[in-house]
Amino acid sequence: LAGTGKSSVANTVAADIERTEDFDLTCFFCKRDDMYLNDPKRLIPTLAYRMSKYYLGYRVALAELLDSPKGAGLLTWDIETQYDMLVGSLLSSTARPARCHVIVIDALDECGEAKDQKALAECILSLANAVPWIKVFVTSRPAPEIREAFLSSNSSCKMSNINEERDTGGD
Repeated sequence: LAGTGKSSVANTVAADIERTEDFDLTCFFCKRDDMYLNDPKRLIPTLAYRMSKYYLGYRVALAELLDSPKGAGLLTWDIETQYDMLVGSLLSSTARPARCHVIVIDALDECGEAKDQKALAECILSLANAVPWIKVFVTSRPAPEIREAFLSSNSSCKMSNINEERDTGGD
């Protein structure tokens, strides 16, 4: 439900991770009434850009892709192509870093239409399974498409429903 604390939890997780300096951190906070933060075709490129700040090999490969004719028009690509081109194909060639990388995505249900949310959820699951040093934390209302994508995954995905928790007032 709205107002149950999903964004507060995401902000707290991100702040705690940033404070420890034990992990690299990338965040994307979706927002229904912001044309940049609710555009599903901006999420994957933003994650790619932010991850490129941490990993030189990934940054070089991403820059080469974007400078090539193949890299033209990335905002016109569908979400799956964005993921495959900007993340999936490049991460496998990135050397394992010393620290794990945590990606926090808040309010996934506020990013695009239902079909886009499902595509993003599937890409997020692929990202979480792509390399062992990336962990992903997502908050969302339990939209059917998002829930279905996460439930149908055979990854080590853990889901928690904040509405089913006994006491969230102290959080």
